[in-house]
Amino acid sequence: MKRSNITPLKALSVLTICLGLAIIYFTGGFGLGIGILMMISSILLYLINYFASKTKNFKIIQIGVSLVYVFTVSYYVFKWQEHTTFIFSKTSKGTVGIVFGIPGYPALPPTFLWTKTLTIPSRGVVITSTKEEDMPTWQRYQYSDGSAVETNDIEWNPQLSISLY
Repeated sequence: MKRSNITPLKALSVLTICLGLAIIYFTGGFGLGIGILMMISSILLYLINYFASKTKNFKIIQIGVSLVYVFTVSYYVFKWQEHTTFIFSKTSKGTVGIVFGIPGYPALPPTFLWTKTLTIPSRGVVITSTKEEDMPTWQRYQYSDGSAVETNDIEWNPQLSISLY
């Protein structure tokens, strides 16, 4: 029985090349590194396909490597989109202070689907036992009614002093 020329790994390889070229083109060359990385992974997929075609377990290898590749790429795409959404009350004056790593204070809510949502109280100060390193690096801002916040409206004051008592 003749095998089909189109295999899952060849299809993933071609799609990866097309996506890599699109990233390089649409970012104006700024995505050159990720584009080259995608080209390399595409060549590896094609080589795995070539060597797997010479074995008896061709279909199992094809399906296994394809699933691992799709899950790995999906995980890193979602991980790249990880961010913190800061929700401000409409009465907020824009002055915000977050104090990280204080034992005895509540931890921030867990990340849900790569989004950590942090509601800023009206006084503008959040004290938490969560370490700053555990926070996603990307940040998005919105008011409690869902409207967008201009980043110029927020004053991140590193010299903020508050009285806890």
